[in-house]
Amino acid sequence: MISSIIDKLTFGMVLIVLMQLPLLADHYLQYLQGYFDATQKEVARDQALAKQYNYPTVYALIAAHKQSDIASVQADAERKSLRIQELAELQHGILLFTDGTLADKLVYMLTPKHSKTLATVTQNFKPGIPLHPQYLIFCTFFALMFNIIGAMPIKLVRYVKHKRSGHNARIEH
Repeated sequence: MISSIIDKLTFGMVLIVLMQLPLLADHYLQYLQGYFDATQKEVARDQALAKQYNYPTVYALIAAHKQSDIASVQADAERKSLRIQELAELQHGILLFTDGTLADKLVYMLTPKHSKTLATVTQNFKPGIPLHPQYLIFCTFFALMFNIIGAMPIKLVRYVKHKRSGHNARIEH
């Protein structure tokens, strides 16, 4: 009886924890989108600066600034170059969070490269229940699988003990 209660409590806790993952992924997407928008504005300013000073592209401006004798101009060019790369990475992340599976999203969030972003997102995260049926079904399925797999060793030990006690009872008679 107690094991049945513990089993149900474990299932419930696992289900609640799993239901937080889609919500965390949604918060992560919102964070990425905001960061993408800010970075895109900065890149647009760099492109406007390149146009203003008659460079054909922002890459030409960056290349010219990297060849400057002034260290701060070189550093600024490097920062502009990194910002453009970051914009492409953010765009990739947003596409993954928009079109990818929950598993893809979790892998992306849990990679060490994104650990700081995940830490920032979790600071503002509020638990809840996802309303999308796909996520509800996914979370329930994995909670059931976790519960079944987690309970198997316990049930196996009980079965073996029961068999032994039954075998011992027959020997005594």
